[in-house]
Formats: sequence, C-alpha cells, structure tokens
Amino acid sequence: LAHAEAVYSESNQTGKPKGIRPTNRTGLLGLFGNKVDLIEYFTEKINELTSKLEAEQKVMLREKQQGSALVFFTSRVIVASAAVSLYV
Repeated sequence: LAHAEAVYSESNQTGKPKGIRPTNRTGLLGLFGNKVDLIEYFTEKINELTSKLEAEQKVMLREKQQGSALVFFTSRVIVASAAVSLYV
C-alpha cells in the first residue's frame, strides 16, 4: 500500500494534473485476474484483515490461557541433555 501511494504521489508531481493511480491484476503474480486500483484494493484488504484480527484476538482472550515458554540454549550439549531429561 505504501509503495502504491508513493507511485501515485510521484505521478501527481510529474506534471500530470490528475495523476495515474497504480493498477495491477489480482491473480497469480499479477498476470491473471481482474485489473484493480491497488490503493483501493489494499485499503479494503487491510480493513478486512484488521476486522478478522480483532475477532481472533477476542476469541483468544475468551478462551482459557495455556502456559507456554520460550527457552534458549547456549550449546547443543545442553539441548541434548534437556531433551533427554524431558523424555525420561
């Protein structure tokens, strides 16, 4: 979206009064599918994904929280000994 807006902003400054809004196709690699205005397309996508994200965050807050941890090891030997002690 930022790139598309930058292209549009640059096209406004190159002397064309109306500017050229960037377009692309929505399909695979931009080669297939319908041709769309990229600024509008990505704005809609961001709004759609934001609402989905908020809904998932609400679901996660309602569900029971499960404990988790992130562990870093300094050597492979320590990793191996931790793995062995976990399954003994």
